[in-house]
Amino acid sequence: MSKPILREQLTAMLSKTRGVMNLRSGNSQPFVSLHDALNISISTRTPPPKLRKPVLANAASEGGNILLAEDVAANQLFAKRVLSKLGFTVDIAENGKQAVEKWKQGTYDVILMDCLMPVMDGYQATTQIREIEKREQCDRRVPIVAVTANTMQNDRQTCLDAGMDDFLAKPFSEVELNTIIGLWMNSAEPRFAKFEQNTSESSKAIPNAPYWIDEQAFQSFVHEMGRDLPEFIKEYRNQISSLESELKDAESTSDLFEYRRLVHNVKSTSATIGMEGLATIAGQIEQLCKIENAFANHQSLSALKEHITYVLEFLVSEGLIEPKVEDVFS
Repeated sequence: MSKPILREQLTAMLSKTRGVMNLRSGNSQPFVSLHDALNISISTRTPPPKLRKPVLANAASEGGNILLAEDVAANQLFAKRVLSKLGFTVDIAENGKQAVEKWKQGTYDVILMDCLMPVMDGYQATTQIREIEKREQCDRRVPIVAVTANTMQNDRQTCLDAGMDDFLAKPFSEVELNTIIGLWMNSAEPRFAKFEQNTSESSKAIPNAPYWIDEQAFQSFVHEMGRDLPEFIKEYRNQISSLESELKDAESTSDLFEYRRLVHNVKSTSATIGMEGLATIAGQIEQLCKIENAFANHQSLSALKEHITYVLEFLVSEGLIEPKVEDVFS
């Protein structure tokens, strides 16, 4: 196919090379990517029933004010939608510094704190809040719940050492979010890790297929987001499409923290939407950052790029994004 490529030509070519499944239209066929030799198929499922809020003492059913500290726009959108649906009022801080300032100026029942953020991370923000509470002898110790895709035991301990009270692993469900907030509404006593989640990194291992998509998680997410889905997908596409250039910028300045933060965010958002293959390879690169070896690992970066291309192909096949030549043939 010669350039310039018209949209109609690209769409026709994609239709010939793979089946198309569109959840919104109900017209579904198995999705086959350019990597069809992997024999991956995506089947349709009936959207799950709407979740009901669990009845909890002093819980979300009473409403409350939540401060959400989260730097990724797509994650902000998802969490705010779920929290609003549960009856909470939500303020958003895009980094730890903003979280501290908003906490000083407002009254919050619970703070949901992402750990890896720019300007000031969640650990530093929590430490500052605890120091201010102690110095000014505040009447109430605000509960701070770590919300992170890092789920190993040492990650939990780091959160506890910083002064956080509990831990919620991404991706989380509506019930999990409502439960953990309910446990902390009007509470002042540290009760770290009140309910167990599957926190083993090995649980994210991909069975045989390197481009694995969790179709059930994806369809549940589509059902949950409703009319906010297009905005989330737009933010997610921007996030993964710009990742390669942002990683190069971080590498050029030897900024390992920023490099780790970028792949961590992609891991988190991808897991939320069911893109488990991309989430896993991003998580592997994040682990390399901890041993300061990520910059030199070109094989992992190549795999990351392949996974991003595959996810973009899948979203095109779903009719959720328009195809772009650079997405398919880069």
